[in-house]
Amino acid sequence: MEKLKSFIGKIFLDYTSPNPIRKPQAEADSPIIRLSSEIYTLITLLEKCLMMGLFQCINSLLYILCVMPIKTLISPSRVTIFRTLILFLVSFQVSYMMSVSRLYHDLKEQDFLKLNFVYNMIGVADQLLMAFGQKCMKTMTSSLENLIITVIYVWLHSMHLSLAITVFEVALNSSKYNLLLVIMTSAFVELKITVFKKHDKKVLMNVINNDIVERLQVFIYMLTLLAKAIINRRSNIDELVNGILIILSTYFIIDWVKHYFVLHFNSMQPSVYQKVYEDMKDNWTKTYTTGGFFDGDKVVENTLDPSCSLTLHYKFMALPQACMILRSFSEFLISNSAIMNATIFAIASVAKVLVNVMILVM
Repeated sequence: MEKLKSFIGKIFLDYTSPNPIRKPQAEADSPIIRLSSEIYTLITLLEKCLMMGLFQCINSLLYILCVMPIKTLISPSRVTIFRTLILFLVSFQVSYMMSVSRLYHDLKEQDFLKLNFVYNMIGVADQLLMAFGQKCMKTMTSSLENLIITVIYVWLHSMHLSLAITVFEVALNSSKYNLLLVIMTSAFVELKITVFKKHDKKVLMNVINNDIVERLQVFIYMLTLLAKAIINRRSNIDELVNGILIILSTYFIIDWVKHYFVLHFNSMQPSVYQKVYEDMKDNWTKTYTTGGFFDGDKVVENTLDPSCSLTLHYKFMALPQACMILRSFSEFLISNSAIMNATIFAIASVAKVLVNVMILVM
């Protein structure tokens, strides 16, 4: 019997013999092992970069919502902060007066193709508004005309974000698979544009910045929809959570596939993400210590608070995002007591401190 087992084991490469003969080094050098190790390294370093950028953008968003009003009360003579607060309040008031309830019902009646068309239009408009907003925010304090243009921009962008979250809500409420199909359709277009393009470190940094902003926006959309469902005590919260998890997982996988082929077609190593991460963290430190950060060899000065200046370089527009969030929860905040709103404000302030700590310890 032992001889028979030994004979069968030799036939099947000694896997079933009592003392199998293995070649650890050969296995370690196999293409499958190398590929899995490369993918694991890529995902780890990529997520490290994206998490750093996400925390920096969340910090700038919490600055607009929590710190800026307090700074204005303490030192109203600081023109930049005062103008930014006025800009924020005017834009919020104008967007608050415009209802999107009718828009929700109009979109709800549309079929998948029209919803997909609207979603793709929103994606293109978002890129254009972010590019235009980056220039507006840098020049808003130079003249009254620029300030007025910036007010119009923030209002338009906040309304655009309200439209985007309405599209997400319609697609998610009709069927989570509708939204998943819309996202997948848009993702293949993005992959086609990004993957086959020539990349160096600077171009790759722009791709990472876009992914950071896009992922944070999706997080905000999903958390806003979930919070509104909890506040309104909807009965299908479990189904909504499952849909949100599916959508977020899809975004993660799309990012991993995109960056894998970007590295593959440009003969780049995953270690490039470690260098990008170090640059992001160094710039975060420099913007607080020296009043500016480095974009390549060029020094970029702070135009707003350090919390916002660096993320403005990522094309993350904190003011429109803050307007959209307050607009979404305006009825809830108005119906609350002052104590409840003060508690929410305190929790947000503590969250900002924790986000800063996370950035420092990462």
